[in-house]
Amino acid sequence: MFADRTLYASSVIGTGPYTLTAAVGSFKSWRSQFADLSTVFYCAENSDGTIWEIGYGTLTYGSPDTISRTLVSSSTGSLIAWVGADAPIYVFSIPTAAALEHALFPLSASRPAWLQASGRWIDYSLGLTVTWIKNLWTGSANIEEGRVDIAKGIYIPSPRRAWTAVGAANKTVAAADIGGVFTQDNAAADRTFTLPASGAAGVGHGFKVGGLGLTSGGQYGIVLTPAATDGIEGGADAATLRVLGGVRFDVEWDAPGDTWRVTYLNTVPTVWSGRRQVVAAGPVSTAGLPTFLPSTNGALSLTMQNVTATARFVATAANGWDWQGRPNDRVGVSLTNLQWTGLTASRAAATPNFLYVTVNADGTLTTGSTILAPVYQHGGTPATTSGQYTFNIAEMRGYFGNGSTAPEAFVVFVGEAATDGTGVISTVAYAYNGRYESALTATLPAAYTATAVSHNIGEIPRIADWRVRCTTTEYGYAVGDEISSTYMYGSDGSVNVPFQMSASKLSLSVLIQTYVSSNHKTTGARSDLTRASWSYRFVADRGWG
Repeated sequence: MFADRTLYASSVIGTGPYTLTAAVGSFKSWRSQFADLSTVFYCAENSDGTIWEIGYGTLTYGSPDTISRTLVSSSTGSLIAWVGADAPIYVFSIPTAAALEHALFPLSASRPAWLQASGRWIDYSLGLTVTWIKNLWTGSANIEEGRVDIAKGIYIPSPRRAWTAVGAANKTVAAADIGGVFTQDNAAADRTFTLPASGAAGVGHGFKVGGLGLTSGGQYGIVLTPAATDGIEGGADAATLRVLGGVRFDVEWDAPGDTWRVTYLNTVPTVWSGRRQVVAAGPVSTAGLPTFLPSTNGALSLTMQNVTATARFVATAANGWDWQGRPNDRVGVSLTNLQWTGLTASRAAATPNFLYVTVNADGTLTTGSTILAPVYQHGGTPATTSGQYTFNIAEMRGYFGNGSTAPEAFVVFVGEAATDGTGVISTVAYAYNGRYESALTATLPAAYTATAVSHNIGEIPRIADWRVRCTTTEYGYAVGDEISSTYMYGSDGSVNVPFQMSASKLSLSVLIQTYVSSNHKTTGARSDLTRASWSYRFVADRGWG
């Protein structure tokens, strides 16, 4: 804006821009002191100083260079309409009294038009004795930095920053965006947030902008993209960094560190309040059972079905506890159908391909499979066998063997796929949250007939029950009352025996004798239930996590 010993002669006629046509003696040129399109202050006068004009304008490089004219003061009170007789007209750089006064005490009812980007000024338009607003001029908009309460004599810093909605689009940050916060609609796709080159005009140490992907979750986010010569968080030049949707961030250039620094403003340690180390949610049937796996496929691959933005597939991988003792899990989400490829051929239902997903740090999911059944144990050394997954329940951590070691892995097993030589012949989708409850079936099973259901938890349930519900009042029981298998027994008419209940990692079975017996609800007398007066259901639970 200002420079010393800058002087050129001009041949301007009228009130148009000054044309800088000739250097004067040993004075410096305007171009040598100011960049193209700079705002500059000038004083122009004739040779004896009787006609003069003080103002500011934009220096524009050209042939010749020119300075536009905005009046501050003049010998006539208006822009001078120069004539040929006034030549030569001398145009030199000066700090005007108005500019110096504003620099020392930048109080004004409106922003001075000559204020450069990053300049600050105080707006007293609300009243000289009421409130003053401290503003930062970005070159395109004012950002309020605080307010002075004149009556109380206090200054209150303002946390407010300019928020701009980008919509369902990418954002390329410019120097004028300094201090702004940009929201992007990431509901349907990742959005890029392209950062300016650190050496660009107006960008340097402390340059900061913020952003937010409006839709939270791990499926889509905001991809921070630096220039080819810049890194993020000390990473390789041009390497991107993905921020989860719903996470408010600031990114600031750290010149000494030669990298962009990212600050996350609304993050807390990941906490999962539901069941850990499971498929937590996904598409369901009318019976509430998982429907995310098709039953067959004509190739040795498998693609999910029915997963949508409203029927999201959610998996939780346990990762111990955080420093405050809270569950510290990775939660992965997919809004679209995932695919498993390269399944092993000729694996019968008894020895299937075990399907899993890996929950990545950014909440996305990567599919994988192994022919070794996962091991769930309370403690012990994880197996290092390649493809063997071990989950230690007491630690709440999982490990995946690679042949020599078993590093921690954020893996969740989701189901099974049996194959023949060319394709998938059957599948099992594991129960959500490690729990199963069958629908009620009318009339108790016939004597000495095994009754089974598929709970599909993926491991033998530690809690299993066969329950009966009263449908017709009997032995003191009202309609809707339930009795657990714990309080029932089988009988052949003379000998009472416990129910025979068995469980595998996918099914439950019960076998009763001639009678289903319990005790009268109020008297305790032995009672043989009338089969048609009761219905039954199975309940199973993994029993941990």
